[in-house]
Amino acid sequence: MPPKRKRETRMDAAIDSMEQYGFPSKLVRQTVHHLLKVYGGSHGWVFIEDAAYSLLIETLLEKPQHQQQPPSASASAQPQPQPHVTFHFI
Repeated sequence: MPPKRKRETRMDAAIDSMEQYGFPSKLVRQTVHHLLKVYGGSHGWVFIEDAAYSLLIETLLEKPQHQQQPPSASASAQPQPQPHVTFHFI
């Protein structure tokens, strides 16, 4: 088996850092791309990497929960209607 390829890009480092918090790599990648657009392209990495990715973490946490979960998980996470129960005392 060939050795695992070492990930060395800034994006890889951001993904690796966010994995420990449980964020999926696809969501991290999308969020980083969004932040790079907001902060002027590749110059935005300075802001993203600052303070151990605090900007990235804050942005990920501000996203709605339905964007962070796969569709099958969010469908089952929705509250189910409770049956109406009536008690009759004799």
